[in-house]
Amino acid sequence: MVSFRRQYGDTHIVCALHSKRTPADAEWDEYLGRIHAARELTRGGLGAVNAVAVTDGGAPDAAQRKRLADVVRGWEPLAAVISESLLVRGVVTALAWLGMSVRFFPVNEVSAALRWAAVPERDRDALLADIGALAKKVDGGVSTAEKLRV
Repeated sequence: MVSFRRQYGDTHIVCALHSKRTPADAEWDEYLGRIHAARELTRGGLGAVNAVAVTDGGAPDAAQRKRLADVVRGWEPLAAVISESLLVRGVVTALAWLGMSVRFFPVNEVSAALRWAAVPERDRDALLADIGALAKKVDGGVSTAEKLRV
């Protein structure tokens, strides 16, 4: 898993790219740190923080999901998870049960996913380019990222 944070318009997007495996705790900690840092940047109404995840099937385990829920407790970032995996769809449901505003999107609904995550329309191609470039750094790659089109 690799992650990054970028600002698109007034929205800070924290993005996670997963291969087919569960993220290592160190990778997950880095991702949570990016979420926390983005939240600190936007305190006082200086934009929003949302998330986009693209995965070939890798997803956080139960302990990692709980840590994520703890980090976002008390505020409501929108999260879009793009995948073709039924297992990931189940993990998204579990995250929603923890009170998160997260939705699953199949690969053919990328535009809807980016709308849900409040990525400005003018910045969607740039986000997808960032995702494509970073996906190559994931051990084993992220084939789902290669299929993303708006």
